[in-house]
Amino acid sequence: MFDLTGEEANKLGSILEGAYFESVDVDELTVPLGDAILEWVEIDEESPYAGVTLAESNLREETGATVIAIQRGEETIPNPGPETTIEVDDYLVTLGTREEQNRLLDLVDGTA
Repeated sequence: MFDLTGEEANKLGSILEGAYFESVDVDELTVPLGDAILEWVEIDEESPYAGVTLAESNLREETGATVIAIQRGEETIPNPGPETTIEVDDYLVTLGTREEQNRLLDLVDGTA
C-alpha cells in the first residue's frame, strides 16, 4: 500500500485505463510543416463553392492553401483530383499558412 495525492491517483487511474495523455505546450510545439497548418473547412449550402469542382474553384491559386483531402460523411477522399466536385456538408482538409487558411475560409464563407 502507498499514499497518493488526488492528482497522482487520477493520473495512475488514467494510465491503468489506457487513457493517459501528456499535455503539450502548443507554443513550444514544432512540426515538420514549418508555418503550414492543417484545417478542416466545412462547406455549407451558402458557400459559393458548393457544386463546383476543385479546378473550377481555383482555391489554391486564390489562397495558396492546398486541399489535401475531402471528408464526405464517412468517406475520406485523399488527394482529390481537379475533377472532384465540392459538395454541401463536405469538409475540406487543407494545408497552408494561417494567412492562407484565413483567405480560404473567407472565400468559402463568401465573405471575401
